[in-house]
Amino acid sequence: MTCKETRNRIHDYLDGELAANQATVLEEHLGECNDCREAWEGLNWIKQSLAVREHLPVAAQEHIWTQVKVKAGYGWPTFLYEQWDTFRTFWRDLDRQILYSKLSAVPVTVGFFVMILMQFPLVPFQDWTYPAFEMRRMPSSVFAEPLMTEVEARHTYADIDEIWSAAWKIPYEDSLSLVAQITPAGHAEIDHVLEYPKNQNLLAAVDDSLRSTQFQSAQDIRNPLVIYSFQKIDVYSDHPDL
Repeated sequence: MTCKETRNRIHDYLDGELAANQATVLEEHLGECNDCREAWEGLNWIKQSLAVREHLPVAAQEHIWTQVKVKAGYGWPTFLYEQWDTFRTFWRDLDRQILYSKLSAVPVTVGFFVMILMQFPLVPFQDWTYPAFEMRRMPSSVFAEPLMTEVEARHTYADIDEIWSAAWKIPYEDSLSLVAQITPAGHAEIDHVLEYPKNQNLLAAVDDSLRSTQFQSAQDIRNPLVIYSFQKIDVYSDHPDL
């Protein structure tokens, strides 16, 4: 390797980007040529000196960076080149085994979540229902089951969104339970509140939703009722700073 080739590749050698066989040849030349060895020692001293970082005040850092950008004519080409150089350095130092393990974990994780989602029935959000029951026949003994009839009510997105909006505005835990009477027209009115919520807006939202809902097959059942229960749990109760 000539002196000119050594000086051209000495920066890659210092950065560790030179191939192993070329690095061996360069080291042999440095051992034989005093001029090239002195140039390498000077660059190596500069590299080690720059590796020691001194923390400057924020104002001084911003001023220096502004002056560097102005004098260097900082623009999109320079920015893109810096990003590419940063990515190349990151890719060079990246552990390939860690990369392969993370890439192989992606399809496994996706498949796992797909398997979980496939366990649930696909019900459109607009087709959520309230179940309502009527005991049409009392059990003859403790070992017999009563005859129950169920009716369903279709809810629109606006009904569900109104209740959710009222619930998420509550900054604390809250809950309510109530029994609603289904009218002959198919709507529902609150008959008895078993547990009052702390926030009355939540009770009002549930009341409006029940009044605007059309319960199906309610006209075929005597005195149908619907039970509504809601509970909001504060998941950050053990972390007051969150």
